[in-house]
Amino acid sequence: MMASAVAVIILNWNGGDDTLRCVESVLAQTGPAITTIVADNGSEDGSLARVRERYPNVVVLENGRNLGYCEGNNRALERVIDDGIAYSLLLNNDAVLEPGAVAHLVAALDDDASVGIAGPRILLGEDPTRIWSAGGDLRVRENVGRLRGKNQPDGAAFDESRDVDFVTGCAMIVRNDLLRTIGLFDPEYFAYIEDIDLCVRARRAGSRVIYVPAARVTHRESSSTGGGYTRQRKYWMGRNSVLFLRRYGSWREWTGFFVFAVLALPFTWAREALRGNGAVVRAKARGIWHGFAGRRAVPE
Repeated sequence: MMASAVAVIILNWNGGDDTLRCVESVLAQTGPAITTIVADNGSEDGSLARVRERYPNVVVLENGRNLGYCEGNNRALERVIDDGIAYSLLLNNDAVLEPGAVAHLVAALDDDASVGIAGPRILLGEDPTRIWSAGGDLRVRENVGRLRGKNQPDGAAFDESRDVDFVTGCAMIVRNDLLRTIGLFDPEYFAYIEDIDLCVRARRAGSRVIYVPAARVTHRESSSTGGGYTRQRKYWMGRNSVLFLRRYGSWREWTGFFVFAVLALPFTWAREALRGNGAVVRAKARGIWHGFAGRRAVPE
């Protein structure tokens, strides 16, 4: 059976060398027919010109400004769906595909029509002997989800494919017919937790979400926002956790969030202030407040 066609969508925002490495890893893939798309959110670092110069066959979509992860990817998804391509692989520009990754992900959807979304084994870019994500579980505490295996040594414990609550938007393949049914990423999230929201909607529509360990990707965590523990990232995680809970949260989940996220903020601030991270905790507090206040998503 011939593998279904897939569009690989790479969102770029001042991605520099990361984006070039990501594109290179996509173009090195073999197997299914791949359309490579770089969707640019108004980059000002010259990275888009470098993509055009080095990879003239890559499709470039200019969004003109920073639309965030959700709407930036949605613009490309709309085009892909209109073109009739079977699958879309969303790939962060700071991720690198290992050989065969796309073929394994496509096969997971080709082989089982009940699977709507799948994600690979994602390894830490700084130490690829350790897991960054082997799928995710819904667990409402400081945030609404937990990456399975994060920072643990890679090994046999992560070799089995399984159903998961969600896979991360860092690298996820989606059946485009499913997107026609459930819709695209919700722009209200702007960035972070939109992937969990999409997977929840997929599972509620009867589609499975699975982890595919044979597909391997390396990833430098949150390089677009300066790393894993930054004001930008924590603001959006705080705000969007509240947004997610307002839509889907049970009273138990709300209780867990209040205990571990809201009530714990003074203690978290006291601990992190000693490490020079007090502003990061204040940013998360502001995000939580904006979530409760219903503040609209704006890049600033």
